[in-house]
Amino acid sequence: LVRVARVYSAGQDGPIDAFAQHRTAILHPDMNVTEAAGVFRDANAEMLAVVDPDTGQVLGQLHEVEALRRYAHEVEIARRDLSGGD
Repeated sequence: LVRVARVYSAGQDGPIDAFAQHRTAILHPDMNVTEAAGVFRDANAEMLAVVDPDTGQVLGQLHEVEALRRYAHEVEIARRDLSGGD
């Protein structure tokens, strides 16, 4: 991923790949939230690209906060199911 603000704040021309972050830390669309959280943790990243494993095409991006919010939501649903819907 390239943060546009970082490119502008550097005030220089050149190849955009010089500004790319987390080149090897990517998410795949078939990962579950627990797997994605591990990639975020290992990369110490706030946002990562979601990449098609077959084509290498970037499908989108996921912010760590959104992944953790979804995880918390799923945990809450499981808790309610186990406790009888409280």
